[in-house]
Amino acid sequence: MMRQKIAGNRRYLLLATVLAIAVPALWFTFIWVVAPGLPPVPTSTGPVPTPTDVAPSPSPVPTPTDPVPTPTDVAVAPSPAGADREALVALYQATDGANWRDNGSWLSDAPLYLWHGVIADESGHVFRLNLTENGLSGAIPAALGNLTNLVDLNLSGNQLSGEIPPALGNLTNLEELDLYSNELSGAIPAELGNLTNLTRLRLPDNQLSGEIPAELDNLTNLEYLALWSNQLSGEIPAALGNLTNLERLELSGNQLSGEIPAELGNLTNLEQLELQYNRLSGAIPAELGNFTNLRALDLRDNRLSGAIPAELGNLTNLRALLLSGNQLSGEIPAELGNLTNLSELKLARNELRGCVPAAWRNVNNSDLFYTDSPGLPFCDAS
Repeated sequence: MMRQKIAGNRRYLLLATVLAIAVPALWFTFIWVVAPGLPPVPTSTGPVPTPTDVAPSPSPVPTPTDPVPTPTDVAVAPSPAGADREALVALYQATDGANWRDNGSWLSDAPLYLWHGVIADESGHVFRLNLTENGLSGAIPAALGNLTNLVDLNLSGNQLSGEIPPALGNLTNLEELDLYSNELSGAIPAELGNLTNLTRLRLPDNQLSGEIPAELDNLTNLEYLALWSNQLSGEIPAALGNLTNLERLELSGNQLSGEIPAELGNLTNLEQLELQYNRLSGAIPAELGNFTNLRALDLRDNRLSGAIPAELGNLTNLRALLLSGNQLSGEIPAELGNLTNLSELKLARNELRGCVPAAWRNVNNSDLFYTDSPGLPFCDAS
């Protein structure tokens, strides 16, 4: 009996020993291996899901009777970059791109910024196009008006012909437009007055005709307006006096007539005024004496008459005073002796009398002693 009791105790002792070793091991395994992979148990602080919080059941899978859209059924709008590419292709085709001096990468799959003369961002938006002296011929396509991110367009020095397309008036981000020295004809489109960010408009040395559009007075940021050597006619629009940021106004070599508008005197930032070789008549406006920054005043070979206004003596920064070939009369105002910075002086072929300011003795480039000069003596320095 005693032996059985001892044997039983030994079994209980062995079982307790096994449990003492196994239970911690299982607990350790659960804590470090199993528990991290289990989802967190929601706490009582969170809101109890309501029926509206339950995720909706998935939509039913379309049955074979439901039509599946094909790629041809989906409308794909052209990207802006794609529109720019199309506009450049239209320019290439309209201006004999195959015979350009340099047409590198044009019509290829290369990014647009690798095409010769094109500056574009990585998304393909063209913002500068410079194809000056590159052998372009033919007409400028209206599609060029789709390059709405363009800030600089320079097609000068080519053989472009036909009219300037009014669609260029869509380029409202444009800051510089250079089309000079081509064979462009017809009128200057009034739509160019929409280009209110323009700082430079150069259309000289073409065959443009008609009047200067008054709509250009909208270009209040304009600093440089060059229309010389065309066939423009009519009067100079008084509205150009609204271009108060203008620094250079070049209208020479046309068929402009009428009087010089007194409103041009509002252009107080003007540094260069060139109206020579036209058919302008009447008196020189006294308001031109407001041009205190002016360096060159060229009114040669017109039909101007009357006296030289004394107000021109205010132009103390003037380097060139060119009035020859008109019908100016009377004496040279003594106030013009204030123009001590003159380096070029042209007064021949007028009807002037009296004497010439003594301050002009040292002007090297002068016609005072030409055979067709007024032949006037210098005034007494006193």
